[in-house]
Amino acid sequence: MSDVKPGQNWERQSTPGAQWRPVSVVNIQLEEVELRFLDMPAASDLERVFSTTRKYMLAAKDHSLGAAYRFVSES
Repeated sequence: MSDVKPGQNWERQSTPGAQWRPVSVVNIQLEEVELRFLDMPAASDLERVFSTTRKYMLAAKDHSLGAAYRFVSES
């Protein structure tokens, strides 16, 4: 994956061995990426939305930078 774009679906793994959780790219401002967890439909946006950076997302499965991300699909 060469870039992160709004509308894409990714998965996030918080720590090695943890379950991969589905997220959607909501918004991008410069290098800041706003994501929404897709597996919490009853939660408020405040609970479901969080931010990271393109650098971290494009580092693939490198947990040395924090959570790992992997691209799933364009929506």
